[in-house]
Amino acid sequence: MRMSHDDDPTLLRRVAEGDRGAFETLYRRFYPRVSGYVFRVCRRSELVEEVVGDVMLTLWRSAARFDGRSRVSTWVFGIAYRKTLKALDRHRRRHESLDEAPEPA
Repeated sequence: MRMSHDDDPTLLRRVAEGDRGAFETLYRRFYPRVSGYVFRVCRRSELVEEVVGDVMLTLWRSAARFDGRSRVSTWVFGIAYRKTLKALDRHRRRHESLDEAPEPA
């Protein structure tokens, strides 16, 4: 039986209680949309899996913090946006430090 999107708050509440099956359902439900969103924001395919993994880990660890004032998808995409910006900043700093590295003698 496939759950409707109306069940997202219920699933998230179950995730907060440690229900791995509920997490797996949310993961499968959100993975395609979050990965596409992250790619559209950062345009760096090499960062997508890292960011999506961070988003899903945050979802698992922070499910109890969801307060229900928005849709679950809004909350998840807010996390995705912040994680994407952080990943872009790390990527930029990493490449700037490589550009500034002295040439080998």
